[in-house]
Amino acid sequence: MNTYNCIGNLGKDPEVKYFENGNRVANFSVAVRGYKEDDTLWLDAECWNKTADIVADYCHKGDKVGLSGSLKVQKWTDRETGKERSRIIFNVSQLTLLGSKTGNKPKDDYDGF
Repeated sequence: MNTYNCIGNLGKDPEVKYFENGNRVANFSVAVRGYKEDDTLWLDAECWNKTADIVADYCHKGDKVGLSGSLKVQKWTDRETGKERSRIIFNVSQLTLLGSKTGNKPKDDYDGF
């Protein structure tokens, strides 16, 4: 079973990409506290379509979120060295907004307080 759940804080504002077929993806990083207080795990996360819309509209750097989904491996060949590379990505299927410095207002309404 490939299921992962965590609570963490966004490390930066999400980056959203839109595709010609109507799909969209939001990419962001999440800091998750480890077992020790000074132990932080950084996850590269992505979510698609409706979940991406929510992340794009309501999530900002520093916001606390609950995430559920699966882990996947992204593989590619490094153009400079020709070596095979890989990284683990958290493919988020469910998102829970747990707290925000901006009150979870959509980005268009953000007044900078």
